[in-house]
Amino acid sequence: MSSAQIMPVTNAALSGDARTYALRQLSRRAGVSCDWFRTWRVEHRQGQTVVFPFADRHQQIKFNHGPDEYWENLRAGRFAVGRATWPENVAGNISRQVPDFIVPLADRPAIGPLFTFGQEHAECSVDLLASVVLTLSRYEETLPGPRDRHDRFPAAASLALKHQYAMRPVIDELGLGFQHALQRLFPGWQPEPRQFQVNLTHDVDEIGIPFKFRLVARRCARGGLMTGVREIMAGFGARPTALAAVLDSAGRASSRGLGCGMYWKATAPGDFDSGYDVRDPRVDEVIENLSAAKVELGVHPGYHTYLNRECLGEEIGRLRKALGSASLGGRQHFLRWSPQTWKDWEACGLAYDSSVGFSECVGFRAGTCYPYRPWLLDENRQAELLEVPLVAMDCALTGPMGLRGERCLEPLQKCLTACQSVGGVFTLLWHTDSILEPVYGDSYDRMLDLLAGTPQFNWRDALSRDYD
Repeated sequence: MSSAQIMPVTNAALSGDARTYALRQLSRRAGVSCDWFRTWRVEHRQGQTVVFPFADRHQQIKFNHGPDEYWENLRAGRFAVGRATWPENVAGNISRQVPDFIVPLADRPAIGPLFTFGQEHAECSVDLLASVVLTLSRYEETLPGPRDRHDRFPAAASLALKHQYAMRPVIDELGLGFQHALQRLFPGWQPEPRQFQVNLTHDVDEIGIPFKFRLVARRCARGGLMTGVREIMAGFGARPTALAAVLDSAGRASSRGLGCGMYWKATAPGDFDSGYDVRDPRVDEVIENLSAAKVELGVHPGYHTYLNRECLGEEIGRLRKALGSASLGGRQHFLRWSPQTWKDWEACGLAYDSSVGFSECVGFRAGTCYPYRPWLLDENRQAELLEVPLVAMDCALTGPMGLRGERCLEPLQKCLTACQSVGGVFTLLWHTDSILEPVYGDSYDRMLDLLAGTPQFNWRDALSRDYD
C-alpha cells in the first residue's frame, strides 16, 4: 500500500481504501513502478482525493469525487457513460491509438479533457477513481436485473455493449491518460516499458470418455471411416479422438513457441457436464505428458458449482489430487460467474480466475486486459486471488456471433490489436475439442501463427509483482 493519509470521507459509498486501490490500478496501467507508487502520499479529503507523487515536492494530482446524487443514481441502477478528450496539443502514436476516453459509470456524460493542468497540478474533474474500482469490481452485475437461462449476466445488458465500447480496454486506456498527466507534471519521468503477453488457455470439456454413441456418430460422419474405427476402439480402452485433441492443441501451440494452459473437470455427468473421470488411466497419461511439457494445468469447475461453495470445494479437492498441485487457477464452466465467485474461489484456496469475459461475444467485460486483484465492494477489501480477464472465446464466435471459418479471425485480430496497444495480456479460450470441428476452419492455427513467439503470461510472477 502507499503511505496514504486517510482523511474522513463523508460519503461512505466508496472508502478511502477503495479509492487508493483504484489509484493503484490506474498507476499500474500508466507504467508507474511499484517502488515509486509506495512512496506516494495520498490524501482523501472532503470531495477530493489529492495525490503527491513526490512527497518533498508541491506538484499534485487532484481527483474530484462525484456528488451525492451520483451515488443515488448508481444505487438505483441509473448509469452514465462519460466521454473525455485528451488535453490540447497531444500528438503522436498515443492519441492515434486512443482517440478519446470512455469513462464507465461516470458521474456525468460530458467531461471535456480527462485532465486539466495548472502550474503545479493536474486535476481530473470526473470521479475517475470511482469509475475504475466500480468497473473492475463489476458493480453493474451486482444489482438486480436480467439473467439468461444459465443465470448469467447477459452481455446485451452490459454498459459496454449498450454504449458500443466492448472492444476497447477502456480502463487500460484511462491509464494512458494518467501517464500523460504524470509526464506533463514530471517531464523527466519515463513509464516502465509495457510487454504484451499472451495467455492461451483450453477448457477440456469433452474427451470422448465416457463413450457416447451420439458423439461417435457425429465424428464418423465428419471424419470418415478411420475416425469411426478409432472412436469405436475408444470404447474398448483406446485413447479417444477428443482426448488426443488435448495433446494436439498443446502441441500446435508449442510448435509456435507458445505456452498454454489446460483446464480440467471433475464433474458428475449432467445436462451441461460431460462427466468424464479425471482419474481414468488414459486421462492420467495425458496429464503426465502435459506436465512433462510444462503445460499449465488448471481447473474448470462444473456447471453446478456456480454459487455453490460446497460443491466447488469438493471438485477442487478431486482436481488437486489428479493434477498433483495445491496452487491452481482456472475458469468456471459455461462462464457461469458473478462477483460472488471471486469470494467462493478465494475460500477454496484458488490462486486465479479467468472467467470474466463475454459468453456471447468477444471483448473486454471488465474494461481491461490487465490481470488484477479484484476489489470486493461489499467487504471493502482486495481479494486474495488474481483475475485474468478472458478476452475471446471460440464458442462465442461460431455461436452467438454466427461466424464461420476465416471470418472468425477478424474480431480476434481486433482484440489482439487492442491488447497490444495498451501492453496488456491477450487471453484466448479455445476448447480442445474445437479443433475437431470444421466450423472453425483453420482459425486456431492462424491465430497461433499471429501469436507465435509472444511471451507467455505467468500468473505466479504476476501475483508476486502485484502492487500490494
